Amino acid sequence: MLQLWHAFAYMNLFVLTVPALCVWFFRRGTTQLRTHPGPLVGVCLAYVMTLSWVGGAALARYMLPATSVLIILSIAVLRVGAGIQWWSLAVAVSAAAFAITLNSYPPYHFALDDNLAYCDFIELQADGAHFLQETANSEPVLTAWPATDEFSQTYLGYTNRSLRTLSVPDFEPAALIQTTAKDSFQTAFVFSQRYEPLNTVFRPGRYLRVLAFWKRAQMEFFDQPPNLTPEAAATRLDAEIVWRETRGPLYAAVLEKRAVRDHPQQIR
Repeated sequence: MLQLWHAFAYMNLFVLTVPALCVWFFRRGTTQLRTHPGPLVGVCLAYVMTLSWVGGAALARYMLPATSVLIILSIAVLRVGAGIQWWSLAVAVSAAAFAITLNSYPPYHFALDDNLAYCDFIELQADGAHFLQETANSEPVLTAWPATDEFSQTYLGYTNRSLRTLSVPDFEPAALIQTTAKDSFQTAFVFSQRYEPLNTVFRPGRYLRVLAFWKRAQMEFFDQPPNLTPEAAATRLDAEIVWRETRGPLYAAVLEKRAVRDHPQQIR
């Protein structure tokens, strides 16, 4: 299901594919649409199903071969079936919709590196790295990937000196409790690991929840807990927030354990 979404509708692609499907359905018997697009659509579906069967990460970039064919096919159907006037309008609206979603946070879950929102994520990581470079001592910084690499590998450009890190898989309470029980640290760097859309009227999942199969799929494959807030993480770690920054719905924060905090609180 997710692979089909990535191939046919992701990043506002439905603004192009849905009108093309409607034009083909209602005018498929006309002279203009005598050529049947079924074989190409079948190839795209076969590609999607093959990747779904093989398994692995369900990333939108893996669907690019099928998406490229569907874009060309949709434009061709609109050009022939709807005429030059409506074709021009459809292409202009589709391009505008893509430009909007390329530069904004969509009302559904997506990987942060799928559009220019990743700039916000990188800038938060860089600002946190600069703060830690000035304040962190020899004790390891508790954090998760990719910050573990960003702080320890100077060639990535985030820091001028390598910082010791203590890696956790995520910032869920269980992972934090397990790590803090066996390892010693003074500072933690927590951040948004995933994007969580607001529950607005534009969020598709708000309406799909009424479908039983969707609820089962969500619970079995995509039921991820929400991001742990800096305040909640500070409570779990018995720490204080000494630096915090937000960009849109994303955040990053530096926490320092109360027993070792030796500089004034700096929150922005």
